[in-house]
This record gives sequence, C-alpha cells and structure tokens, in this order.
Amino acid sequence: MKERKRTKEILEENFSGQKRVPLYNQDALELLRKNLDSWMRETVREADRSEWAKIRPTVLGSNIERELVYTPLSYPGLDYLED
Repeated sequence: MKERKRTKEILEENFSGQKRVPLYNQDALELLRKNLDSWMRETVREADRSEWAKIRPTVLGSNIERELVYTPLSYPGLDYLED
C-alpha cells in the first residue's frame, strides 16, 4: 500500500536545501505558542488535550491524524510564495 504523507512531509522533501522565507515572525510565533498553551491548560478539557492530534477516522474518512485547531504554529516554516 502506498505510504500516506502529510503536507508538511511532502513540502520538506520537495524543498529541502532551498532558501526559505518564513511567513511568520518568530517573536509572533513564540507569543502565539505561549497563548495557545495557556488557553489549552485553562480552557480545553484534559481528555481533549490528550487526544489533541486525533480525530476519529469516521469523521474525516481517513486514518491521518489531524489537529483540532490549526494555527501558524502548525506550519511555522511555511513560505507563502513558494508553498
């Protein structure tokens, strides 16, 4: 059976070694990371935190894990013009 790859893995394979221009500012990403961590600790139920990157396959029709919420932290090295 053909190996299923995530978008990030495909991009890394195709563009490894090329100069990249990140879409997101590293300081902004760090602030977002801190705020997201705080939100998860204070708001998201513990059961949901432990299963954060998993959604039942029947919902999406595949066995590929997905995050419940996507943020710039999901793909911090995204080069908007190239990717």
